[in-house]
Amino acid sequence: MQRLTLWLVIVLLSLAIVTGVVWLVCSYSQSARQKENQSSTVSMSGVPTVVFCDLLANPTAYDMKVIRVQAVLVVNQDYRALYDP
Repeated sequence: MQRLTLWLVIVLLSLAIVTGVVWLVCSYSQSARQKENQSSTVSMSGVPTVVFCDLLANPTAYDMKVIRVQAVLVVNQDYRALYDP
């Protein structure tokens, strides 16, 4: 009986430790993702927005550059298309 009780105590303590570690890791990764999202939003504020038709008319002007494109994506069972808004 004492062995069973000791085994049960060890299992419960191990479970509590594992749960605590998982909780800490999850909360740390969530806060890191929030900080990453905030920093990417701040860094994206200087990115120019280009109309889709302008990008199609002059693609070499935007080659290897970070840009934001405004377009409408239409998805149908037969095709997919991007349109200028």
